Amino acid sequence: MNTNMQYEAQKKNGFAAAIINFIIPGVGYIYCGNIILGIVVLLISIALLIFTLGLAWFVIAPIVVIDGFLCADRHNKKLAASLAD
Repeated sequence: MNTNMQYEAQKKNGFAAAIINFIIPGVGYIYCGNIILGIVVLLISIALLIFTLGLAWFVIAPIVVIDGFLCADRHNKKLAASLAD
């Protein structure tokens, strides 16, 4: 398989990561390959949502949505660099 086909097969969609993180905080990171970060964010988000009776959602949601989008971009840049070597 050539490099371009490998890149296309393994790249991640930023909008998908953002939407997944909006629905279930942390799972967008897992989608991008950051499993440990995703689990940590998921557990912290659950704890914060329980302790604040859901009010933390207004702080958590924008952060994880934006960073989920950026996480996919970081993944794609790292992928491109590794395939270029």
